[in-house]
Amino acid sequence: EGRLSIQTLEAELVAAQAEGLAEIVKIEENGRKEAKKLEDDFMKDQLKEHKRFTKEEKRIDAETNKERLRLLEDINDSLEEAAQSNDVDAFLDAQKQGSKDLRRNAEDAKDAEKERIEDFLEAQAEATEAFKEQHAEVMAATEEEKKAAVKAANEREAAIKKQIEAEKIAIQEAIK
Repeated sequence: EGRLSIQTLEAELVAAQAEGLAEIVKIEENGRKEAKKLEDDFMKDQLKEHKRFTKEEKRIDAETNKERLRLLEDINDSLEEAAQSNDVDAFLDAQKQGSKDLRRNAEDAKDAEKERIEDFLEAQAEATEAFKEQHAEVMAATEEEKKAAVKAANEREAAIKKQIEAEKIAIQEAIK
């Protein structure tokens, strides 16, 4: 009967070791899945945002070019009116005002573009930092869960080994 009890305990020990290993593998797999989902979501969101920004920049560029072309048309009209009137002073004034308007238009467009790009890059950096933090949290949580599972498995194995030793001692005492 004692031999059967030891065999049962040894089988229980092997089963506990297998269960502990399976639990650790499951925890690691779940951690990998969670990290992979986080990575996939991050890349998908960043790609979507990049496409949105590109589309918006194309729209703004088209609008800015349209405004610049209209400004050039207005300058040309003013220059033609002055030339038709044979008024060199009006022509020079139109030329001077046109240069000033073009320069301001270009400065405004550059300033607005710079601000949009800085905002985009700042948002991108913030999203990247948040992703890195979340990813690190997932990995740390997985590691903690794995440590707890290893500890529980080791404690269970130690308890079974203690039972086996106690059974062996009981058998030796019974033989004496």
